[in-house]
Amino acid sequence: MVNTPISFVTGFLQTLDGFRDLDEKKLGDIAKICVAESFAPDQYLMRKGEVGECMYLLVEGQVRVCITDDAGAVQTNVLLGPGSVVGEMALLTNEPRRADVIAQT
Repeated sequence: MVNTPISFVTGFLQTLDGFRDLDEKKLGDIAKICVAESFAPDQYLMRKGEVGECMYLLVEGQVRVCITDDAGAVQTNVLLGPGSVVGEMALLTNEPRRADVIAQT
């Protein structure tokens, strides 16, 4: 993990729905706690059932969101790329994550 330049993070956040209406101070406060992470293909960013302690803002690459039923059968696979946000619901609601998120690239 690497601290990310605040100007890069605030600029990136301003392009995303849900963040673009925040003022510079709030964006800067968020940027100060952001860290850059890289993931290898097939590496899990998060697993279904985990407690949400963070969220990810995808700057580059793709992830696969895999939603399974209680028996473990895959119900939905969704590919997400740059500009996507994952993990925010579990973080905000303090409920377990509802899907696996796996790096593709």
